[in-house]
Amino acid sequence: VVKVSIWVEPPQDHPTYEQIKNLIHDVSAAYSAEPFEPHATVLGGISIDDSCPLETVKKKLQEVAAGLSPFELRTQDRGLSFFDTWNQNVLLLVEESAELLDAHLALLAAFRGQAAEDGPAFAPPSKRLHVSLLYG
Repeated sequence: VVKVSIWVEPPQDHPTYEQIKNLIHDVSAAYSAEPFEPHATVLGGISIDDSCPLETVKKKLQEVAAGLSPFELRTQDRGLSFFDTWNQNVLLLVEESAELLDAHLALLAAFRGQAAEDGPAFAPPSKRLHVSLLYG
């Protein structure tokens, strides 16, 4: 079993891309951690195995994406947060928007069969969409 996540990333030609990338590299260097590409995980923990092969995951993702409207991510004012976990160590919380929640809920329905009425299910400990600045 392989676990994958669905990310949204800023376009590399967008000014924010370089700003966030440089910030991630600076923070990673300061804490002797590996840098990574700027992203926000919209849904994680998707299993690829015999019951759900990669082609099925791709097809579901394409179907969900076809039904979504474009959206922007904006970080929250004073949204810098810290947690004692490897995957949500230092992060910027993202403002929730209707389009963002639609994307998340559509992915939950497609990959976990979760009804929209059950609400969002972002990963703990933040339980919020975020942009990580440090893993470690």
